[in-house]
Amino acid sequence: LELLQVRMTQEKAEALTIREAKTAEVTAQFTAAKVQADTLLQQSLNDCHNQGSGN
Repeated sequence: LELLQVRMTQEKAEALTIREAKTAEVTAQFTAAKVQADTLLQQSLNDCHNQGSGN
């Protein structure tokens, strides 16, 4: 039983490490995609409002 307890503790620690790494990876990818989308949106808004209509 002691061996099972030790192994369970090890596996739990490994799972938490993997979870943290994957969470960081997803967060970084989301942030990069958001920056790209925000840039594209801003460019589109600038193009839309800079048509020289004089309004």
